[in-house]
Amino acid sequence: MAELKSVSGVMYDTERFPAGLPWCTANLFCTPIGAYSRTGNVIKTESDTNMYQAGCLGYPNEMDVSRITLDVLGASTEDMLCLFDNAVFSWLLGLQRPIFTYPISSMRPLHSPSVFPASLSGSKPTADSILKYVAETRLKGEEIDRGYIESIFGISRGTDGKGIETLVNGAPMHIGPGENFGASIKFPSVAMVPESDFRIRAVMHGTIHMYMYM
Repeated sequence: MAELKSVSGVMYDTERFPAGLPWCTANLFCTPIGAYSRTGNVIKTESDTNMYQAGCLGYPNEMDVSRITLDVLGASTEDMLCLFDNAVFSWLLGLQRPIFTYPISSMRPLHSPSVFPASLSGSKPTADSILKYVAETRLKGEEIDRGYIESIFGISRGTDGKGIETLVNGAPMHIGPGENFGASIKFPSVAMVPESDFRIRAVMHGTIHMYMYM
């Protein structure tokens, strides 16, 4: 006999960006445990994802998604700035159609930066203020305050980084049994290569509805 259980939970997936290789599109939630990562040529484990099927929760499970966060793990300051200035994030649902597409620079930090350079003290971090700070700091020949950049991206602890609320009229976005979903991170106009080996993790937060066999 199966009984429906609803719990607060997350679905997460990670893609790797190897140093020295051109920036490429990262497709998330489409490579389950035991399959090769699309970008890093490694077999995914539970440390990378909790997906057991490609692009869906698996019948008959469902999920109400209230927000999505992106965490950047192990990136250099230069690679973080390239992400911030160029990357575009899309979330796809149903027939893999984009539900929304955001430049990462427009996604807000889910926590207030704990480190503020003197030149930005008391100001709200925005794409323009960060890039202005970086440009002015380089012009002076000074070192960029990595602590500030880490706070903006939430990578120092790898949690609660850049986030998007997925509420529609105050209600979470629903993913039905067997319904396809995914996400992508694209670099439409970058002819650069990462200088560090790093990972980007997308996390869907919400309520998971599972049928448990008693």
